[in-house]
Amino acid sequence: MFLSMIAAHYLLDAGLLPELARYAGELVVLPEVAEMADREIAAGEAAGNVRRGIERIRLSLADALAAGRARVGPSRQRRGDTDDLSKSVRGDMGPVVSVMLDSGGIEALVCDDRGMNKYGHFTDQDGRSVPILTSVDVLRILHSRNALTDSEVSAARERLRMGGAGLVPIDPEEVAQVTIASNWAFGPNAELRAIRDSVHLPLARKVVQLPKERLWFKMAALTIAFAIRKAWQEIEDITHAERAATYLFEMIPDAEYWSSGDESADRALWVQDVSRHALWAMASVFDLPAERAERYRLWFDTLVGPIAERRDPGAMEAVARTLFSFLAAPIMEGESSDGD
Repeated sequence: MFLSMIAAHYLLDAGLLPELARYAGELVVLPEVAEMADREIAAGEAAGNVRRGIERIRLSLADALAAGRARVGPSRQRRGDTDDLSKSVRGDMGPVVSVMLDSGGIEALVCDDRGMNKYGHFTDQDGRSVPILTSVDVLRILHSRNALTDSEVSAARERLRMGGAGLVPIDPEEVAQVTIASNWAFGPNAELRAIRDSVHLPLARKVVQLPKERLWFKMAALTIAFAIRKAWQEIEDITHAERAATYLFEMIPDAEYWSSGDESADRALWVQDVSRHALWAMASVFDLPAERAERYRLWFDTLVGPIAERRDPGAMEAVARTLFSFLAAPIMEGESSDGD
């Protein structure tokens, strides 16, 4: 007997499918049917998670409103308030449009919509300028006020990345920790893969706007490069250290490629600055035991050096001069190593 999907659903809803399976002989489930069922189950679980998340937000907001910690802002629906808006916008007057018309005395608007927060601020109809923040900014503010610990901020950033948030800043210590915590007999852990995706998916989706976001790009490249140093210094197994370093090296975004649409006059200088600083960070690995230092040198000379020189002829010589100057410069009493 062959049951179509619809027939199977009807029999299951009627409670007859177990009886049919008991008396009809062998029950055969095709692989594609099992795969479809697994997808439906996963979709149902995901929908359940979304519903529970919405309910948590609703309850938190209701409690905040009742306690006076939150308030409902003005809604600009009166004729005359929206005359300057297009018909499509007037027909879809949500809370974000309302707050941009009348900020209602708020100190900041937290919005993770890239189409809006790229401007950094907005001015309402009364001429009041209000900064636009992101969820990452909120984490930073709470951390500065000691409302969140370092570990809580790292955990929150990880959840943001897992949720698909892009352009989430990556902390050097965070990248180093998840790299060292990975089992490199198998590969990177989920946290490191999420950090990789948070860097490369926005680039692939053309969300990153250069030259506006050069700082984010450069910090991402340098943070990964410094994590390579940590991998060689702190991962005990040399083979695992090399695997980690190679994975991280391939994570560093190519400034030349991703800025190809940037027509700024100083683009070439910026690309060189990013690549050479990242190269310096990878090259300045000190205090390694002899065997590890030799393995690192071989890795650097066979993988990093040729790629760097191909992308930026003269880069290796320039970085070598910088390292030599750094190591040869005497540190006078009362001075720091950076000359301040």
